[in-house]
Amino acid sequence: MAEDRHGARRHDAAGVVLAAGRSSRAGCIKALARIDGKPLVARTVRALRDGGCAEVLVVVGPPHAEAIARVVPDARRVDNPDPSRGMLSSLQEALRVLAPAARGHVVVALVDQPRVSPAIVRQLLEVLSREEVDAAVPRHAGRGGHPYALAWSALAPLLAAPPSASTRDVLAQLRRASVEVDDSSILEDLDTADALRAAHAEFEEREAR
Repeated sequence: MAEDRHGARRHDAAGVVLAAGRSSRAGCIKALARIDGKPLVARTVRALRDGGCAEVLVVVGPPHAEAIARVVPDARRVDNPDPSRGMLSSLQEALRVLAPAARGHVVVALVDQPRVSPAIVRQLLEVLSREEVDAAVPRHAGRGGHPYALAWSALAPLLAAPPSASTRDVLAQLRRASVEVDDSSILEDLDTADALRAAHAEFEEREAR
């Protein structure tokens, strides 16, 4: 398969699902909350795979690591021993696992965006493959969201940053492409029990139509 300008092939793409949070505001293990009958983490893994990621890593942490990893046996488990250091620390744990491959793109997804489609993942990878940028970040209605895609050139600065740093601040220093998408799913943030219930009700209503 032909290589793109970053020296990566489509099947070199890896997905990373950030699922190490304690879910303290959700009132349940958020990654295991079911939307349309499927755990959130399983939906996210599937969207990344169907969008072109040959391998998917799921970053987990205490106290829910075992329970989350159990429902996605086809994903590669990565443990963050101390997620309280910040979200970047979870991404760094995954990037350290991927770093020895020394090539490829990485799509980084949150575990609580069940409506993100494979089409968005494909769109981000395509932009990253044809443009001289370090990252492709989706935007909708003037706001940036998730998932986002990283070229291999982005890994060194992300790994060099302190774990407590803001991923957004690190990405702001890199060459980025803003990718306009006509899909509000990239802005979803199901952090609370109310948000999870509303999302579940929305899916049920859609199925009933």
